Formats: sequence, structure tokens, C-alpha cells
Amino acid sequence: MHWQAIGALIAKDLQLFFRNRFFAFITVLSLLAFVGLYFLMPRSLDETLALAVYAPGGSGEALQQLMQAENAEAEGLELQFVDSDDALRQAVLDEEAVAGLSLPADLQRALLAGERPVVGLYLRADAAHEMQEMMLALVEGLSLAMSGNTLQIEVRAETLGPDLAGEQIPYRDRMRPLFAVMVLMMEVFGLASLLSEEIESGTIRALLATPLGVRDLFLAKGATSILMSMSQAVLLLWAIGGLGEQPLILLVAMLLGSLMVTGVGFLVAAGGRDMLTVTGLAMLALLLLSVPPFGVLFPGLVTGWARAIPSHYLATVVHQASNLGAGWGQLWQPLLILLAFDLAIGWVGVAVLRRRFA
Repeated sequence: MHWQAIGALIAKDLQLFFRNRFFAFITVLSLLAFVGLYFLMPRSLDETLALAVYAPGGSGEALQQLMQAENAEAEGLELQFVDSDDALRQAVLDEEAVAGLSLPADLQRALLAGERPVVGLYLRADAAHEMQEMMLALVEGLSLAMSGNTLQIEVRAETLGPDLAGEQIPYRDRMRPLFAVMVLMMEVFGLASLLSEEIESGTIRALLATPLGVRDLFLAKGATSILMSMSQAVLLLWAIGGLGEQPLILLVAMLLGSLMVTGVGFLVAAGGRDMLTVTGLAMLALLLLSVPPFGVLFPGLVTGWARAIPSHYLATVVHQASNLGAGWGQLWQPLLILLAFDLAIGWVGVAVLRRRFA
């Protein structure tokens, strides 16, 4: 390794980045915009409802009829039926639904027989405080529709995850993962355009004619990208109060996120032939990687396919660490998956980009 040459190349790339007025302006503007947007957003929580239901037998049909009669869908309440009680719990824990309702198979028979059946109600720890009352009213309406008596059902409510009663999470705090991903992705534009320009101008081949090897070159480019992207993301999280909980986990997450965007930057540079193509590919990558954080902002909006996108795990870690105070025990798995994605994307990016100037 030619460490002195690598250091000189990193310093040169940083100078070129800040000499490019466009990317320097975009970097500062994006940081200011995200911080400003965060503080402009309301502190209060106005969460919509997506209700997961486990309803064997005919109780599910009765519930659907009740929802249609009350025009609940127009009011923002959506039913999502699952196949088991375990799947119901998991849907709530995975934020696919804000609450879960478990109905017994013999609900109607028990009501007509004058018994007192038990209905399970599962709520996420960050659910709105009024949600339990709304679910109780829904169960009472179901009992009334099926038996004419609202007092025959016993509801047992259970909070899944850490209890955050009175500490509901505002949307602006839920948007921290989205802000972090978008700030990280800003570096894709800079890295990809820098590499593409140096390839087209022959600078890369000139550098490789020196004692600087291919490994040294990629190490320098990667270090520059990680330094730029991670510093911006950490600065953003600090400015919006995201480092108050589990700062070490968040720093590791930002490092892994920087590795992710570096690999993406290599891929974009390999596929782009000019500035216009690079910008288009980088924008496409930005849009794709920004999808999973919306699943944190709007639970149930994004389905399971988002798990195939590495930013899903970055968003999960940022949300649970900064908003829920989750520790290493809860987050080691998404961090490990994100690291595996980083290694795969980085290897592919280096291999493809190397073929272009080989």
C-alpha cells in the first residue's frame, strides 16, 4: 500500500469536490433543507390506522360488514387479515399494522349463548394513546352487531415492545431515517461524477501508470466517499437530535450506510457515460433507496419487498435506535445484514468499474 499517495489522492479529491460549485452547493443546501424541514414539521402525532385481524370462522365476515356499515375505510381504517395469532403479533411488531385484533373462532356462538368471549388486542409501543379506546369502541360495535349487547366481550389489551405510553413519536422524528438516507445518497452524485469524469479524461489511467495500484486507487476513492457521506449524515443527525439515544449504534449505522452509498457510487460511475447519464442513474438509485424509510414513516405502506433493499435495514436501525432506544441486542441482526449488503454491492461495484478502465 502506498499510504502517502493514497492520502494525497484523498486530499486532491476533496479539493476537487469543493471546487465543483454545483456539488458543494447541493451538499450544503441539502443539509440546510433537511434540518429546516425537520424543525418546520409539527411536533404532534396524527397517525392513520391500519388494523391487522386474525378472525377464524365467521367473525371476520361480521367485522367486515360492520366496517362497511360504518364507512370505516373512508375514515382511514384498513383491515389486513392474517392466518394466525403469531402472524398477527408479528405484523404489529414489524409495523405493518398499528394494532392487531384477535377474534375467537366461535365468537358469534358464544355471544348468542350468553357467554363472555375474550378478544385479543395488540398495540405497538409507539401507537397513539387514543388508539386503545378506538379499538375498544370497535369491539363494542362488533358485539352489538352480532348479539345486540355491547358488554358481552372481554378485551385483553397487550402492548408489544417497550412501553412508550405518553411518548408517541412525531412524524418529524420518524423521518430521521429518510433524512439520513437522502443525505448519504447525496454523495453518490459527487463520487460517481468524479469517477466518470476522471475515466473519460484519462486521469484514472494516468494515475495507474504511477506506482499507485488499482487497490490503492479504490481505497482512496472509497475513503473520500465514506468521509464525505458519513460526516454529512452525522452532522445532520446531531442537528435534529438523532444522536441523543444510542450514539455508538447510530455511528456504526452511518458508517455502514456510507459503505453502501460508496458501492452504489461505483456502480453508477461504471454505468454512466457522461454527466447527464450519471445524474439520471444516481437519481434512480436515490429514489429506490428512499422507499424503505417511508415504511417507517407510514407503517403498512411498503410491503415485504423493501427488505431486498439495503436501506431498509439502515432505516430500521436509525428509527429504533434514535426513537425507541433499541440496543445492540435488538439491532445486531439488521446491522449484520446491512454489512453483508455493503460487501456485496462494494465487490460488484469495484469489479464492474474496474472493467471500464482496465
